[in-house]
Amino acid sequence: MNYKRLTMTLTEKVTVLETNLARLQEDKARLERLQSQLDEMCVERDKADLDVKHYKEENERLRAHYEVLKEHELNLIKDYEGKIEREHVRQEQRLQEIQEEIRQT
Repeated sequence: MNYKRLTMTLTEKVTVLETNLARLQEDKARLERLQSQLDEMCVERDKADLDVKHYKEENERLRAHYEVLKEHELNLIKDYEGKIEREHVRQEQRLQEIQEEIRQT
């Protein structure tokens, strides 16, 4: 009887150990899947960080070019306005000269 009880106890313990082993193996597989997902997410985050850095640099470069072009355009406008003003003054002088010539004749 004692032998039967020990055998059952050992069988029960082996069953418990096998159940625990199966749970541990499931937990290990789940942990490996989660670690793999975490690694993938880290790679994606690093790639996104690089993209953000690239886009910020590109944005700054474009902003600098925009400022240069804007300044150039403003200079062109000022030059054109100056040219128009000079032409207007020249036309006014020419008109006065013609009016003087008409008065003298």
